[in-house]
Amino acid sequence: MQQLADVKTICEQEARIKTLEAQRAQLQAGQPCPLCGSTSHPAVEAYQALEPGVNQARLLTLEKEVKKLGEEGATLRGQLDALTKQLQRDENEAQRLAYALRCSSDKMSKHLLNNGKPSRPASISPCSHRTIFNRGWMHKMSTNASCGYSANGMNYKGRLPRIISKLSSINSKLNNASSSS
Repeated sequence: MQQLADVKTICEQEARIKTLEAQRAQLQAGQPCPLCGSTSHPAVEAYQALEPGVNQARLLTLEKEVKKLGEEGATLRGQLDALTKQLQRDENEAQRLAYALRCSSDKMSKHLLNNGKPSRPASISPCSHRTIFNRGWMHKMSTNASCGYSANGMNYKGRLPRIISKLSSINSKLNNASSSS
């Protein structure tokens, strides 16, 4: 931004110098300047060599670059907002799944302590009932420990690590987007 401001100032100065060209053309060596009275005019040749178009082109390039960076920043802010919302949804889902897994684990432990005999529906823990039955899921517990706990075909042991991995990926994207802005 400072570079843009500097080039803009240079362009304004060049435009002002260019408007004084008629007065500069009247300057003669050894004659006093009508503006300052000096008889020495060392900068006349430098002013005559002045090419305002060079800095003007540079100014236009910098303005386009600043505009492009502003648009990229807006895009990144939009992506950051979307990723933040997705992260929140995924964190909520991970918490819900972790809670359901804990409740299912409690139920499985009670089932195994009951020597594998089905327990009465009244013995379902409140959290299992809220988490699994209130959501309309069929409560199917596997006694095979290698299969993991499942409800309606959803394997919590397999799904939770994927969600945690997805959260980690989104968090990395958020960090990258934040450091780019």
